[in-house]
Formats: sequence, structure tokens, C-alpha cells
Amino acid sequence: MGLISRPSPKNILAEQVQDTLGIIKTRAMLFPAAVVLFMAIKAITPLPISNLVFVVFGYFWVTTLLAWFLIEKWKNTPRIATALDIGKGLFLIEIVLGLFIIYYLIPAFVYLFGSSIWLVFFFYTFYSSAGTGGMAGYSYSRGFINSCFVLSCLCCGIVFFWECFGVAPTYEPLPFIAGFFYQRPIPSLVLFMSLIGVFFIARGFNSNIWEKFRRVNERVGQKTEELRELNQKLEEKVGERTRELEDAKAVLEVKIEARTRELRELAEGLEGEVERRTKEVYERMKELEKFQRLTIGREFKMVELKEEIKKLKEELEKYKGQRR
Repeated sequence: MGLISRPSPKNILAEQVQDTLGIIKTRAMLFPAAVVLFMAIKAITPLPISNLVFVVFGYFWVTTLLAWFLIEKWKNTPRIATALDIGKGLFLIEIVLGLFIIYYLIPAFVYLFGSSIWLVFFFYTFYSSAGTGGMAGYSYSRGFINSCFVLSCLCCGIVFFWECFGVAPTYEPLPFIAGFFYQRPIPSLVLFMSLIGVFFIARGFNSNIWEKFRRVNERVGQKTEELRELNQKLEEKVGERTRELEDAKAVLEVKIEARTRELRELAEGLEGEVERRTKEVYERMKELEKFQRLTIGREFKMVELKEEIKKLKEELEKYKGQRR
């Protein structure tokens, strides 16, 4: 486990997850396309391709999907490191299994290009410089990157050994034409060492580029973290201000409700007072009307009494006159 993985800070682990998912998604599309391509080559051209090639590519695709599933399943759990280690182990096994593909394609490449070295160099350059430990995997540990490089160089050496000593399969439909480096130890060794040197320089060049990219990415990550913290503080302040406004709104609503209740009660009291006063006014008007009627009746009575008194006086005077 120490060679494959290392204790990583949380941000490095997150970068590894993103790197691995990016590689896996690309490989999930690449391997089926490679199978279709080799099937078309086998069906159209006379080049013999062993069925073992399709089996190995199928294994690559299945392990890729398995690693994808485990990483997605455990992405936000402590077991994500285990998923990454499983993916790394499967990747290292894949480098070794790549030998079977190269072994069964060696006659075709010797026939077409004079040597299998071009296929070997392309194949393992992809794994060591453009794979998990290279351009897309700059966040991985130095031990894992070096293990990919050393294992790729070892596999390249094995293939060169096969070609140098004639350990290569032959196919009857395809006439075997020995290339310039076929069974020639010294030129093969010189070319092998030269390409390993180019391989190493290219890897170092990529490492320097991606080390700079790592530093830039770390600075971007720091700025992103600062912006995230600033955004979090801003959200907290906005939340506090929102809570204050909500509290003030609640207090204001209580005050408005109390004032509305007071005004409602006052309006109800005023309405009762108006009704009471109106009733009193009606009663007084009735009393006034009654008094008015009584007053008018009294005046009429006084007039009648005056007339009667007047008549009585006249009759009294007549009576006095008659007695004289």
C-alpha cells in the first residue's frame, strides 16, 4: 500500500478522485472503440489478430467500469481511498496484461514497420506519460508514478528481448518478414536504451510541466477556498441580517395586530356610544314633543278659561244690573 498510495490531504484526495474519474470515463469509451477497430481490421485485412486480444481488451473495459462504480459509490465516504487503491492496482495489472496484446501483434508490426518497437513505445508511453501517473494524474504520489514508469520500462524490455531473440508468434496467413532489429542484439539494445532515454526525458518534461500546473492549480485552489470562505461569511452575514429582519417583522406584526385590536375595540365602543347617544337624543326629542304638546294644550286651556271668565263677568254684570 505504501508504494501505491500515500496519506493525502483532503484536497489532494479530491484531486485524485477527479483525475481518476476523468481517466476512467475516457477509457470507458476508448476500449470498446479499440475492440471495434481491431474487429474491423481482422475482418477487412489479412492481418491475423488473436482472439486473446479481444479478451484482454474486454478485461480492461470491465475493470474500468468496476473502478468507476466503486469510486462513484464511495466518493463521499472514507472508503474512497480504498476505491482509488483498487483502481491503481488494476491499472498496474493492466500494464502487465498489455504484454499479451503486444506479443500477439508483434508479427504484424514487424511486417509493417520493421520492428515491434513502435507499438511498444506508443503503448507504454500512453501508460506512463499519458495515463494515471502522467498528464492526467499529476496529483498522485511519486511512488505510484515511479512504479508505473518502472513497470512500463520492464515490459518494454521484455518485448525487446522477445524480438531480439526471435521469441515471437508467427501466423501462416501472414508471411513473416524480419525487420532490421529482429534478432540483432546490439542495434536492438542501442535503440532500446535510446528510446528509454527519450521515454525518461519525456516523462521528466511532462512531470515538470504538470508540477508547474500543480502549483498553479494549488494557487487556484487556495483562491477558490478563500472565495468559498468569503462567500460563506457573506452568507452568514446575510443570514444574520435576514434573521434580524424576520425578528423585526415579527415584532412589527405583533404591534400592528395589537394596535388593530385596540382600534377595533375602540371602534366597537364608539359605535355603542353613538347608539346610546342617539337613543338618548330620540328620548329627549320625544319628551320635547310631549312637553310641546302639553304647552300648546295649556295655552289653549288658558284661552278657554279667559273666555269663560269673560263670559262669567258679563253674566255677573248683567245679573247685577237686573237687581237694580
